[in-house]
Amino acid sequence: MPDLRVETFYLQRILNIEARTEYFFVGLSALGLITGYVLNKAKGRYKNLTIIHGIFNTVLLVLVLINFCSGISLTKSFLF
Repeated sequence: MPDLRVETFYLQRILNIEARTEYFFVGLSALGLITGYVLNKAKGRYKNLTIIHGIFNTVLLVLVLINFCSGISLTKSFLF
């Protein structure tokens, strides 16, 4: 029989990672949408903004992958 204290600690750690990345999702998504909108309206004018837009979206993609992997491990702990 598994030790419930260890399992509970493990689940709390995963949920903490999920909760912390959610705040960054909202901010980076908003910044990505705003910079994308500006770049779409003024095509070819802002060269540096394209780099900033790419950095925002790359960081957002990394956070999505972290959240996805922690969600898989969380699902495995409940199903198996």
